[in-house]
Amino acid sequence: MRSYLLLLALAAALPGCTSSDQAAGKKPSRATSFQAVDVFVDSGAQPLAAYQIEAAYAPGRVQILSLEGGEAEGFRDAPYYDPAGMTGGRMVIAAFVVRDEQATAGPQRVARLHLRLTGAEARLPDVRLVAAAGPGGERIKAATELKSSVGPEGKGK
Repeated sequence: MRSYLLLLALAAALPGCTSSDQAAGKKPSRATSFQAVDVFVDSGAQPLAAYQIEAAYAPGRVQILSLEGGEAEGFRDAPYYDPAGMTGGRMVIAAFVVRDEQATAGPQRVARLHLRLTGAEARLPDVRLVAAAGPGGERIKAATELKSSVGPEGKGK
């Protein structure tokens, strides 16, 4: 097996050797990268007990591979979502705390999205907050944003 992989690597590096796609006249595949982004909700001075966010992206260029929960105790589990949103261009993400005392105020990471980006034109999803509520279900004002989950040295935060 090891020698087979070595032969494949050498064949790819030698001039005149082409992949089956290139031999058939197809364009080479577009560059693909993977990125994790954090979803933050800032509820200001109000404790956040529930949220619903919509993420919109270009299907075919962006794919949501998986979701993780956030940092605060009430949002540690992965949020609820429709699996069709993983590739369909729009995903609704929602979560709520089980106990009111788990609701915390201020900016907080509520989820992490793991993305596959294909092609130079691929952009991160656009996110908008659909709804946010405090303990007891009262609607509150909040803001949301995406932030890269990789620090300046290329290591995860």
